[in-house]
Amino acid sequence: MLVLARNAGINPEFIRDMLWLTAAPDHLLSLTVAADTLIRILDNAPPSWSAEVHAIGINQWRTALEWILSEKEILVAEIGPHLDKQHNSTGRNPLSGSGITEYPFYSVLTEIRPQAPLDTPFILLVGQLLLAYATELREQSTRAGYENATEWPWNPLENSVSHAALAVRRLSEKKYLHELQVLPVSQDPDGFAFSLELLTEPSSTIIQSDRENLWRFLQKCWGQRPWNDHYAGGGGGSGGHKWVGGRWEVASRLLLEPRTLDEGEDPAFKWGSVDIVSSKILRKRKQIEELESDIAPDESEQDEIAILNHFPCDEGKIDLGAQARVALAKARHLKKANQLIPWSYEGLTVDEIAKLRTIIKIETGRLLSQQWGNAAQKELETLFLLVIMLWSGSDVERALQTIVWRSDLAQPPVLGLGIYLDTSQRQCCWVLRAMTPEYQSDCIGTPQQLRPLAKQVFLPTIPGLFKTVERITQARKNHAHGQKLFKTPSDELHKQAKKWLKGQFPDGRLSPGRIAKTLWHQVYQFTGDPVIASCTTATDHPLARVRLFYTSPKIQYLKKIYLDSVIPRNDRVRKAAGLDYKKQTMWTPDLSSIDEAVGARLCPTVVAVKQMFAGLVSDIQAAREYTDQSGFIRFHNLFTLYVVQFFAYSTSCRAIKTPFLSLKEVDRKTGLAKLADKDDGSLSKTRLVWLPEKLIRQMEIYENHLLAVRTHLGAWSEDVANEPCFFLDEENRPQWVRPKSIEPLLMGYLNVRANTHRRFLRTELIERGCTAEVVDSLMGHWYQGEEPHGCFSSFNFGSYLVELKKYLPALHKQIGLNRVIRSKLSR
Repeated sequence: MLVLARNAGINPEFIRDMLWLTAAPDHLLSLTVAADTLIRILDNAPPSWSAEVHAIGINQWRTALEWILSEKEILVAEIGPHLDKQHNSTGRNPLSGSGITEYPFYSVLTEIRPQAPLDTPFILLVGQLLLAYATELREQSTRAGYENATEWPWNPLENSVSHAALAVRRLSEKKYLHELQVLPVSQDPDGFAFSLELLTEPSSTIIQSDRENLWRFLQKCWGQRPWNDHYAGGGGGSGGHKWVGGRWEVASRLLLEPRTLDEGEDPAFKWGSVDIVSSKILRKRKQIEELESDIAPDESEQDEIAILNHFPCDEGKIDLGAQARVALAKARHLKKANQLIPWSYEGLTVDEIAKLRTIIKIETGRLLSQQWGNAAQKELETLFLLVIMLWSGSDVERALQTIVWRSDLAQPPVLGLGIYLDTSQRQCCWVLRAMTPEYQSDCIGTPQQLRPLAKQVFLPTIPGLFKTVERITQARKNHAHGQKLFKTPSDELHKQAKKWLKGQFPDGRLSPGRIAKTLWHQVYQFTGDPVIASCTTATDHPLARVRLFYTSPKIQYLKKIYLDSVIPRNDRVRKAAGLDYKKQTMWTPDLSSIDEAVGARLCPTVVAVKQMFAGLVSDIQAAREYTDQSGFIRFHNLFTLYVVQFFAYSTSCRAIKTPFLSLKEVDRKTGLAKLADKDDGSLSKTRLVWLPEKLIRQMEIYENHLLAVRTHLGAWSEDVANEPCFFLDEENRPQWVRPKSIEPLLMGYLNVRANTHRRFLRTELIERGCTAEVVDSLMGHWYQGEEPHGCFSSFNFGSYLVELKKYLPALHKQIGLNRVIRSKLSR
């Protein structure tokens, strides 16, 4: 058959893929019936299936399938009459008998279909199983494994498809057709797999069992549940795991993340704990592809989709109303926690810090002046532990492990927090491990094009700490450089600190947790940016997780932020404490390079990006004088790359699918456009972007260029050529603009990934003074409760545009992104 296809001009690779991903019998029994079903699936596939249809490649099978049907007489003569075996007079499946057992999925394609109008829902149900099964076969098997199989049924998956296939075939029977009508078969595949579980139970126990077999198989294929899952619960069964009390979006891969909202001993802040359910939309293979293109791992999640309560399944089923109320209440608390409203005082107030500092200062002075002993050592270490937590932003665990550096000795590595002592100047400062995302792999760019990353950060302390550190270290004989600061065992010191706070502040407001959070919230309130607060204090925070992947602030910038936010607060604290005001300076050693940064890797410098655009423009101008087809293809691809990068460095568009917009989607009068480069259809992450005037002019020229290009294309795929941008291959055929096609061209000018522009934009705009809420709105970074379009949001889109127009064009000018390039094909 493959030889006949090749001779007829049909790509045999598509036939091989079709046979593999349908697990077809090698003798091609009833292939014409299966081919007709596949064509009908393609004809009726709704737009919500588009991503999966293209990912699997089913859309490429059509020509081969139509050839099979149009040339079936020739094929039957060459292969045999079994190729065209039809349903018999009683309407039985041509694979009836052992064929259904050996080829369970393929038998679904050959099943007799109901009469109109129920034939279409049945075709779509078959299509749902096809998309799930073929997707999983692509990930868990190989075509060679299928073609070399010697035993049937061939089943490379952990669970057989047979029960799910039977569930689909049974719904073609006349007595069960009414059950077919209630299925949401036009829904997107992930959503269908989830929704199927939530449908009202059918009256037939047979159909109920079938339906459960089907949704379990589909959910496993789409990653919503593990393959070794054998328990019941949630939508039915015997319970055993938590019931989803409230749901905001349909999910595909559920991940559970506990979040504790309790804050100290104050009853007003005891919100309890919630379980955040997030949804991994992408399969593992796709997640890896996006990670390689420099998309943050967590960007593939629908953040904080649902809140789980802690009732068992059987209790939840008794009162679903109570279940929903609990979920909504916890959702409100989660949104409040994400909003980090300044007056909620998750850290300490100025008066509280002043009171704490006054008591510590008095007690420390008393201890330093009295006769020294173990009791005094323990008491002084207890007080200094609280000082470390307050002014370095460290939690108890990190503060207890503080090590001591001496300026006159080699510097040991800092795994958490250190105190750097300069004995000649009698000064000290904090040494923190440089904050960075937890990367799972190495990725090396061109060092000359990137911001160098530091391993540690030196930040100033408040003045006057050197004497205390000196006394603590002197009390320990032979205190080694690089060893822990505290002599008292960690558990004992922790208990002593809690006891001391309880005695001095019995209301519970000044807890170790709130003291540790004070500096982070102090920097956050000053900058409005959780990732800058996390980079400054080297502490994790849920709201900084995604943003950290796109931020590489320089250490010099962090020092400025620290001083600008801490010194004024320290002055207010001294005033509130009644201390004599003296202008104080904070000291750090000059050990870091002025260009060293922390945070995300692979952040290009302004100079490197400027050189990229300069080199690209130069090559486009040279390529514009093309004289043959290969020269034209080179010009078109470079021209497309420039336009796509112009758009990317203006809108921060994620390069996942076609990272560009058609002009018809842009309001040319205002330059505004709606950008949905991440959403799953709910549009909760859709954002408003502003396009500079020169970019709009460039898009007009490129659109006219494409109109002319399309008239000169040979055999091409219509869906690709109708995209707002596309590359051309060596044979002048349109190719998708995707990370894998962008990066080979891009790396000739800047050795980074397709989405690195997002890191560059966020980092540069933040450091230049653009407010964090404007940058987040541009980037599309927000969690539940932070949405700029939320019903209670005070975000002002008018002010957003004013500020964006202040900072973005200035950055474009500095990187040389101010050229409008013409094409000979444009009118």
